[in-house]
Amino acid sequence: MSIQLDEHQLKAVKHFEGPALVVAGPGSGKTTVITERILHLIRKHNVDPESILAIAFTNSAADELRNKVNDRLLDNKKPKICTIHVFGKDLITDNPIEAEYKEAPNNVWDANQMGQIIKKEQKLLTQATNSVPVAIYKMEGVRTGQCYIGQTTRPESREQEHRTYSSNRRLREALQLGDEQFRFEVIGPPIMGRDADFEERTEIKNHKMRAAVILEEISEESANEHQEIRISIYKIRSRTSITCYFGMSVDLERSKELHFTESTNESFRIAIEEENIDISSFEVISHESSWEDANRCLQREVLTYRKWAVFNEEDPLHARDSTRRRIEVFCEYFDVPYHEVLEHTQKFELEIRKFDEMKEKIEEEKRQVLKGLFRPKK
Repeated sequence: MSIQLDEHQLKAVKHFEGPALVVAGPGSGKTTVITERILHLIRKHNVDPESILAIAFTNSAADELRNKVNDRLLDNKKPKICTIHVFGKDLITDNPIEAEYKEAPNNVWDANQMGQIIKKEQKLLTQATNSVPVAIYKMEGVRTGQCYIGQTTRPESREQEHRTYSSNRRLREALQLGDEQFRFEVIGPPIMGRDADFEERTEIKNHKMRAAVILEEISEESANEHQEIRISIYKIRSRTSITCYFGMSVDLERSKELHFTESTNESFRIAIEEENIDISSFEVISHESSWEDANRCLQREVLTYRKWAVFNEEDPLHARDSTRRRIEVFCEYFDVPYHEVLEHTQKFELEIRKFDEMKEKIEEEKRQVLKGLFRPKK
């Protein structure tokens, strides 16, 4: 051989029968060894060049290897040296029937044509997602009223999926603790997929609003007129429903008396009549603060309670589409076994969230470029 090889390289070049695995790092002469091995197979063992396949990772690596081999071969027959993608394309093009094509694909690997195919499938998948009947449902705690609200094309199996593996972290933890019984309920008749995100968002909002009701507030104007007044915050928790009532007061005893004798809030009056609340439910959570501090406390308590009441962690409209429904329709559309994807739902949701955040960032930078405000250093 005209090229000097070390002991290990020579062993790889001369190996003939059976598989051989050669592990080598960058700059160790891999291309040289493969070149010499191909030539050795042809010259020493009379292997037909057209029966040799060499696959490289990149186009440039395949080109380099092909040039080095072909430059030293006098025979018109040449080995096949290409990337894995080219090999796959040729395999399907040369064997269309075995690849389940009716006839040889016509330039199916053209980038523009592939883009058109993908866009067409995306459009059809979107149409399927928009037109499929969707059920809005809730998983609600019998004792606490804590609730997860979702949407599904498979209401008959969704309850069991939640009980065995819920993709929602808070609901999953509540189910695993086993301190609460949860019941599954479909809310209303099925709706079209295009309306499902809005309907789910509405149900989430309604449940949150119903969970925390503000009975009494003091306006900033009133507080400014009477800067000497000190404001307290209270709450009244229902015993048998999720509803909790909050309020601001300058006279806690007076507020308590008025609420339980002549309340103007209909749901509060009903709760009294049904004996879901009584005076003993009245609890002070902040004593005699300034209006600014009291208002911050009230808003914080209301927001915290509403977040506690609903397990959902994101707005379905902000998420653009229900992840679980997306998976259901995807599996149906492409005839993929649904149970095989279910265990990967959590990872799928994480990747979708990361992708959406990335996409938003890219769109933001794109707008900056178009406006001439893009700063490369930043």
